[in-house]
Amino acid sequence: MNPLASLLRRFLLVDQPNALVKQLPATLLFAAAVALVLAIDDLVFTSIPAAIAALAAIVLATVLAVVFSLVDQLARLALLIPVIDFFAFGLLRMSTGASASIFSGLLLLPVIWIASQAGRRHIAFAAVGTSIAIYLPFLLGDAWPSSSAEWLRGIVVPIVYAVVAASINELSRRSASRIQAINELAGERDVMLKGAVDYAERLSENEDRLRAADRLTRSVLDAVTEQSVIGSDLTGLIDVWNPGAVKMLGLTSSQTQGKRYVHEFHVQPELLARSAELNYPPGETVLNPGFSALVEPA
Repeated sequence: MNPLASLLRRFLLVDQPNALVKQLPATLLFAAAVALVLAIDDLVFTSIPAAIAALAAIVLATVLAVVFSLVDQLARLALLIPVIDFFAFGLLRMSTGASASIFSGLLLLPVIWIASQAGRRHIAFAAVGTSIAIYLPFLLGDAWPSSSAEWLRGIVVPIVYAVVAASINELSRRSASRIQAINELAGERDVMLKGAVDYAERLSENEDRLRAADRLTRSVLDAVTEQSVIGSDLTGLIDVWNPGAVKMLGLTSSQTQGKRYVHEFHVQPELLARSAELNYPPGETVLNPGFSALVEPA
């Protein structure tokens, strides 16, 4: 695989998404939110320092996503990125009207990332991160919530997001179990396939050895010209007919091999008599008519 294709596969692998793939929606939606504020007169930045801090946070999260995707040893630190996203979106919310901001829903993105990790503890992490992001304007400002609605918003919204996180966590756990089962089946399939390939290779090698042995045997038999050597299968069908047999009986191998039976070259009355001694009715032998009389023991 060429380096460019390998790099694209590394970043665009969606069945096992890396940090950059997970971070990309957050970065794009943050950019879209900033573009909306700049393009629409009714939307304004109420706090420029908070907006700059939010931009710095999302840039930092995106840079870390790229680094963590390139360096496998740092991949275990990837959960730092959604934590930074919480601050980025909390600061964006703070800079665009705080509780009146239309961008509060962006907090769902880091919630999904954290909740999709294995372990129930990540549900609590997602809820705590949401609560911190909502209370961020109060934590960084001089004023505290002035009404019960503002206090409840920092409690109810994280609870709702926690419920969402619990659902995502459970779905992720089930999906991981299914993927693990599929991978195990794929591994078993690969083992069986490898075994079948090995068996086929051994079978091919054995066939080659048998062919070589057959060629050697036939070459030895073909060298015998003064003695008749005739061989047959279990039914008496001739499969060996050496030059000695050709010389003695006057038939070529092409006329006998696979076409004639051994018992055809014996005296029929003798075969019938032998069959009678063996208690076989004339013409009704076990393997082939006349052949059993030659090979069956008394």
